[in-house]
Amino acid sequence: TDGRGDESAGDDDEDPELRQLHDQHTRLMDCILEEEEDMVEFHRIHVDKKMDLVRKELEVMEALDRGKSGVDAYVNQMDAILAQQLQLINEARDRLAQFQSHLLEEEVLNCTVINKTMRRNNGGGGGLA
Repeated sequence: TDGRGDESAGDDDEDPELRQLHDQHTRLMDCILEEEEDMVEFHRIHVDKKMDLVRKELEVMEALDRGKSGVDAYVNQMDAILAQQLQLINEARDRLAQFQSHLLEEEVLNCTVINKTMRRNNGGGGGLA
């Protein structure tokens, strides 16, 4: 570098691997921020769908209690409702696992950048006192 401007930016320019790690981290953080918004919206919709299914469950139970439906209908309807609930839960867990893996990836990448920066600074005579 020419000695002007931000020292850390100049350090990254001198180390292409570190620059690449910083760029990768930036892209990952952008992805995580977008994914976080999507996850929260997905969760709101997920809760609404679960609440609809709980209302259906209550209706099925009430119909059985009042004698408006037989045990066979109750069992069939409950099985269908529980299958829908299981599908919703599995979908939510899949989305959450993907989001969690990106958070873990970011944590590892961040530690890698920090460690590489510290090693470079310590090895280059610019270590901490």
